[in-house]
Amino acid sequence: MSTVFVPYPDENPVPPESPLNYLCYGILTEYIVDYVKCYRKRNHNEKVKELVHKLNNTNINRLCIIIRKEAEYLDTFKYSEWTVGGTTKKKYIAFFVKHDIPLIYLEQAENKQRCIEFKKCDLIRTIDKNKNGSYGIILKANKSSIECIMVDTIYESSVRDYKPVWHNFLIYNKKIYIKKISKWRCNKIGLFTKKMGESRLRYIAESNKRRGFWLNNTVLNKYKPPDKWWDQEIDVWNIETPSYIYIDDANKVEGWKIIQEEIKKLLLK
Repeated sequence: MSTVFVPYPDENPVPPESPLNYLCYGILTEYIVDYVKCYRKRNHNEKVKELVHKLNNTNINRLCIIIRKEAEYLDTFKYSEWTVGGTTKKKYIAFFVKHDIPLIYLEQAENKQRCIEFKKCDLIRTIDKNKNGSYGIILKANKSSIECIMVDTIYESSVRDYKPVWHNFLIYNKKIYIKKISKWRCNKIGLFTKKMGESRLRYIAESNKRRGFWLNNTVLNKYKPPDKWWDQEIDVWNIETPSYIYIDDANKVEGWKIIQEEIKKLLLK
């Protein structure tokens, strides 16, 4: 048996006959660090596979874009190296393993996905690449998709974005436009409230009033109403007209003059 060597006899002394005296003196992790690295790498890769298979491809792709944008701050960043190169689970796993991405990214994405729940009357905004997005009110929510009444939007210059008009439902083929959307391609932004419902009723009443006036007027019912006639931002009963009409639309300008005259006749009765 080798000679006992105790460099620090006053530090945690052990009996002379103890086998611990014959161990190499030093920190245990110095001898197992390489094994720990291999074990942690294997564990990391297995966990990546598990989480990637749990996540919807749309959510993984969105996460990869976020990671790539963060990687742009690296001095060694090359766009081609931070591009997934496909939309299969195998490609996504290879991306996360290659760059040794911390598991926290996938874990947070998986937790967020698990927490997504839609229900009837939720308000949503769709996530469209290179588009402004559209808005809708949920009628029915399934496991992976939702059915929505799509609503109109108006451009708000102060925020340089389109704002939903929740009481104005889009019409397609003379019917309210109902669209089926993947739940992974939209965000919940609120709930359809009683106040919105009242606005919808007022909108319907005003639309019916304008439709009735047009159809019952012997001068106007020979023509098709201009698009702006249905714009309730314009108070037609106060003789308001669109603030802007294209210069080449001379017929529309003349048409609005006729509309004003007919409404004046109505107000004089």
